[in-house]
Amino acid sequence: STSDQPIQTKINTPLTLVCPFDNYDSLLWQLNERNLDTYLDLTDVRLLQNILQIEKLRQAHQGTYTCFVENPAGRNNHSFVVGILSPPTIQQADPELVESEQQLQPVAEVSLLSGEQLRLVCHASGS
Repeated sequence: STSDQPIQTKINTPLTLVCPFDNYDSLLWQLNERNLDTYLDLTDVRLLQNILQIEKLRQAHQGTYTCFVENPAGRNNHSFVVGILSPPTIQQADPELVESEQQLQPVAEVSLLSGEQLRLVCHASGS
């Protein structure tokens, strides 16, 4: 089964997922169909019995978390779809056009004649 609504949460906030089963002999968590222990960059994910905790969310934590449980009577699983919302970030401009990362000031001025068109592109990311 899968949670009805995707979980949309902000970057750098905590997340707790509770696997909704009891009376199990074994429990396994996966992220995007890979066992959590195969992700070398997710050492900040804590597993406490049927609870998965992340203190500070990063983009790498985004995806579908699934808990698998098993006992002598059978097996079951439940999935949580987690989306990470991040604030808008301006992408770094061409290094030749920027004095430094701190002062995003253009090095060159552009002169236009009246009636000429100028196209400025601002690349940003975020969700």
